[in-house]
Amino acid sequence: MNPPTLDTTVVTDKTVVLRADLDIDTFDHKIPNSKRLQITLNTLSLLDQKKPRKIIILSHRGRPTKQDRSLSLEPIAKYLVSNFSPDLEFVDYQPLANFVSLRNQILSSSHKYFLLENLRFWQEETNPTQGFAQELGSLGEVYVNESFATSHRDVTSIVALPKEMKNQNLPTVIGPHFAEELNNLDKIVSQSKKPLVTILSGLKKDKLDYLDGLINISDQVLVSGRLPEFMDEDYEHPRVTVAKLNPDKEDITIHSIEKFEEAVSLAKTIIVSGPMGHFEDPGHTLGTERVLIAAANNQQAFKLAGGGDTEEALKKFHFTDKFDWISVGGGAMLEYLTKHTLPGIEALK
Repeated sequence: MNPPTLDTTVVTDKTVVLRADLDIDTFDHKIPNSKRLQITLNTLSLLDQKKPRKIIILSHRGRPTKQDRSLSLEPIAKYLVSNFSPDLEFVDYQPLANFVSLRNQILSSSHKYFLLENLRFWQEETNPTQGFAQELGSLGEVYVNESFATSHRDVTSIVALPKEMKNQNLPTVIGPHFAEELNNLDKIVSQSKKPLVTILSGLKKDKLDYLDGLINISDQVLVSGRLPEFMDEDYEHPRVTVAKLNPDKEDITIHSIEKFEEAVSLAKTIIVSGPMGHFEDPGHTLGTERVLIAAANNQQAFKLAGGGDTEEALKKFHFTDKFDWISVGGGAMLEYLTKHTLPGIEALK
């Protein structure tokens, strides 16, 4: 059963803690047009219509292990001031021992909206402690998780915080985009048409942790990108096709492209997790482009894609509108498809 959602939750005159996903790269100190930003803006607008007293936004950016000004959320705060509301205040980092002053700053402020500094500046975010969860929980009366892409992580703001607030009988729910993610992924989990073909690709070795789970839900799993390099040379499974790589390892061979094209063109359900090769380089686009063309041309299939690199490839080759759903979370998508839940979901139940 999916967790409760924001649309059924009363937040009038309450302080809402919104766990957003603002893990966004900047270019030349400018904030790019980002799907994650748009999701946050949409959810803030929906929350605003429900007339809360205050909204406190939590997020992380990058993978810092301590304060790192290059990964500050302050530029995002300035963007939100310009594009959402001038009534937004940025709340700078305070050591956990001084968290009471941070809380007092929010409580005494005349502003309605607040964005806290990068959660990962606090080591207690990635090394969860009950104390940090209690401090964050003391900021609000309703918890909303709108960070699907982070919800496969056991971090304080995703797991310990909502548990702490639930223990106080406070509402803990998912946001509208999170709910939409689950609705679309559930079409694969419980309603997928066969044959189901999954492309597991990209650079991240830890994607192979999901291979067995994907075999269980797929009629065929196509492995490419750099992942074949991390597999045993003699690996065999009747439902797994492992691509051969070109000598420079930057793309898959023509023979592998043709095998992938055939499998994808016959599928009734297609999952794409990662590009076939280094598609950003003009000399190594062939595998990714041709396999995505085969998927795009398969009009009978339900097509799902997920992850940042996958979305960038779809944009580059103008196939975004050919897919039924593009998930904002690559790892979270794979975890939900293979385990049918996420730590961030379990924390709300």
